[in-house]
Amino acid sequence: MAEDDENNHLSEEDIALWEYVTQDDKKLPGKKIIEPTAEQEENPAQKITPAQITTQKENTELFHNPKAENSESEKKYKYLELNDASEVDGRTTEKLRRGRIAIEASLDLHGLKQDEAFESIEKFILRSYQANKRCLLLITGKGAAPASGILRENTPNWLNTPRIRPKILIYCSAQPQHGGSGAFYIYLRKNRQSFIKP
Repeated sequence: MAEDDENNHLSEEDIALWEYVTQDDKKLPGKKIIEPTAEQEENPAQKITPAQITTQKENTELFHNPKAENSESEKKYKYLELNDASEVDGRTTEKLRRGRIAIEASLDLHGLKQDEAFESIEKFILRSYQANKRCLLLITGKGAAPASGILRENTPNWLNTPRIRPKILIYCSAQPQHGGSGAFYIYLRKNRQSFIKP
């Protein structure tokens, strides 16, 4: 019997949660109502209110919210300047700058307006990352036409937007055979969560 009594003992949290869940329920005749213990009556400050339970639940959901965690992880990335090789080893950087890493995908922005260009870049980077592609070629134009100059000028800012920046390790101007100053090599991080075979 002692063991049954011990198992039937409810903690303060259990009682508070039960009262909160059953506050609108009709009590059946002949059923025993759980009353607070003497210790709980003497120490009302230790009781956990339904509001506290709700707050705890919200905090727990926020803590385990993948979107919230992703948002926090994106904040740690600094603004990535052109040719910034701080996140890549020297050998990979040199090969990229010389155009000696195989280009796995390319995007040409000629003829696009600014909003169209940004949308295309975002889709291009995210899809390439999901497919576990590493070396990309982005063609903006050299700036002879006003639109090309604006696209090239804005590209660094676009590459540093919250959804794109975490995917990029380094970007630099391309070699002449790939567009020269009117194009960029972009080297992406390895997508360790990808299940797509290259």
